[in-house]
Amino acid sequence: MTLESEADKLARIKPAAPRFRLVPAAELEPRPMDWLIADLFERDSLLTVYGPPGSAKSFTALDMAGSIAAGIDYHGRKVRQGPAVYVAGEGFNGLARRLQAWSIVRGIEREGLPLSVSNMPAALTDPESLATVLAAIEQTGQPPALVIVDTLARNFGPADENSTADMTAFVQACDEIRKSYQCAVMLVHHVGHGDQTRARGSSVLNGAIDSAFRVTKDEAGTVIVECTKQKDAPEPEPFAFNFRTVELGFDNEDGTEATSAILHPCEVPKPAPKKVTGKWQLKAKAVLERLTDEQRQNLADAGHDPDRARVRIDDWRQACFDDGMPRPRFYDAKAALEQSGIVVSDPPFAQVSGLYGSSGSLKGNRTNRTPDETPNRTNRTESGQKTGHKPDTP
Repeated sequence: MTLESEADKLARIKPAAPRFRLVPAAELEPRPMDWLIADLFERDSLLTVYGPPGSAKSFTALDMAGSIAAGIDYHGRKVRQGPAVYVAGEGFNGLARRLQAWSIVRGIEREGLPLSVSNMPAALTDPESLATVLAAIEQTGQPPALVIVDTLARNFGPADENSTADMTAFVQACDEIRKSYQCAVMLVHHVGHGDQTRARGSSVLNGAIDSAFRVTKDEAGTVIVECTKQKDAPEPEPFAFNFRTVELGFDNEDGTEATSAILHPCEVPKPAPKKVTGKWQLKAKAVLERLTDEQRQNLADAGHDPDRARVRIDDWRQACFDDGMPRPRFYDAKAALEQSGIVVSDPPFAQVSGLYGSSGSLKGNRTNRTPDETPNRTNRTESGQKTGHKPDTP
């Protein structure tokens, strides 16, 4: 029997090189943004495209996937070409028609387009199902630049979206796909039942993603895409689309022309003006408008510019009290009007936004203040010490 040498023993028990290691700061190399679609999202990232049912989030995802696969601009934004994989959880027939309509309008032949679509959903919280997805991607022979999971719910498996543990497992599965190909993984997701401004489920998801885009549809049918998170770059401005019907070149079984739709870029609609609701908000707004009218008339009668009219918040408050408004209701109404943007306050003054063509800001009136009207704000030095000195009056 041969005795094991000490060197052989040490070699046998020596652990493998750890995946976790510390890198000196000097060795960290800053790199430029590696955009898949310029200013929207990068390669090697995790992102969400979310919105309520029927908001066109799947149309948006497919439009992005097709642009990347074909290497054509995404509505004026530069694209880095690369294969795309679409893990579809539902609507396979509709997806085929949408892709046909997109190909017709964009002038792209589907033959040879490196875009692959699954024939069924995948339970990504299940390791075996994840392995099946990775194996299917390998069989394409084309490492993807983008993998879309549509929707998160249909590809989540039997786990619970609201569970921290289950959502963590789902994010880890997406990370496994992302790291395997240094690709972007896009999750098409629903909004919450109560809060329509955030994606549904555990907050683990929002903490893990690099970018997020909320898709909504207004009353006129305009689709609005708004970036709500961009971890390492400025958030891009919202952009919008209208639907356009496309004839697909064949008939349905009933003899009618088969059609689908595509997204056509359009101007982002201006938000509708917010309405005043509530008895005390209506009264407070009416009082402020009346005081402004009186100020304008007094200035005009004296030969001065009526646009210099300003109402002091103290005068507005007292006029509301004199008009029978309970004291607590004034402060509630004032806060609600300010929060909705209907009233703009710049102490000691307030005005109704948009009244007489106002831009909603009182900053232009500061040069008209008298010394008595200048707010007594305490200054601080660069060291943070109070100086007790009033700001100089313009």
